Amino acid sequence: MEYLNGKGSSRDLSKKYNIGTSGDHKQVIRWVNAYQEFGDAGLVHSKRYQFYSFDFKYNVVKLYLSNKVSYQELALSQGINNPTIITKWVNDYRISGIDALRPKKKGRKETLDSINKTKKKQSSETASVDTSAENVKK
Repeated sequence: MEYLNGKGSSRDLSKKYNIGTSGDHKQVIRWVNAYQEFGDAGLVHSKRYQFYSFDFKYNVVKLYLSNKVSYQELALSQGINNPTIITKWVNDYRISGIDALRPKKKGRKETLDSINKTKKKQSSETASVDTSAENVKK
C-alpha cells in the first residue's frame, strides 16, 4: 500500500522492510502487480498444489516464446500468481523439449532390486505345476 500511495519507491521499501538479501526491489514490484491483478488473494501464499494441464503449459510456453512479454506480464494475463513457474516451464522446454511439460510419475522410483523381487514373485505364483497322474509318470 505504501508503494501504491507513493510513500516510497520499490528500492526504498525493499530496504525499509529488509526484503531479500540486498533489498530486492523486484519482489516489491511483483507483489504490487499481483495485488493489482488479483487483490488480496494475489498476496496469499497458496498451500494447495495448482495442477496445470500439459496443453495449458505448452500454450503458455508458446506465448512466451512468440511474444515479447515478461514472465510477470504473461503470468498475470494467464491468471498465474507465480511467474517463476513459467520460467521453469520455458527453461525445461528449452532443455528437454515438449516432453518436459508432460505430467511426471509421482513417488519414489523403483530400484532394480525391487523390480527383480516383484518379477520373481509373479513368476513363482503364476507357474503352476502339473500334478496329474499322467505327467507324474512321465
